[in-house]
Amino acid sequence: MIQSVAKSCRKFFSALTKVLVLLVVCIGLGLCFVLPMWKWASDSPKTYSVAILTIAGLALLYFLFFLWKKSGSLRFFSRLAKVLITAAGLSVCIVLVIRGDRIWALASLAVAVILYVLASTLSSKLKSGVKK
Repeated sequence: MIQSVAKSCRKFFSALTKVLVLLVVCIGLGLCFVLPMWKWASDSPKTYSVAILTIAGLALLYFLFFLWKKSGSLRFFSRLAKVLITAAGLSVCIVLVIRGDRIWALASLAVAVILYVLASTLSSKLKSGVKK
């Protein structure tokens, strides 16, 4: 009985210690990284925006280059075309819905679906080697 209670107490204090350590780590990281970034964004929003967008753009280019090297040119560009068609179609549809042009939004969504199907068909024909 006493061993069971002791084991339960050890589990409880172990979990409590882990939570407290996690809390201290979060506060420490917040003070080291988040606070200076917030201060920089508050004091100079233009340079902060340029720096963050540059870092995000470089990370995106690195990610795209890595995918291109990994999957090959044909598969990479067919996937990229599908992603761009989907993103553009949804963006245009959302903008048109916000503006109140719901019929045009539906038409743009239909065009995006048709373009996506065409891109999928073309990429599958190119992958199989059939060129028409």
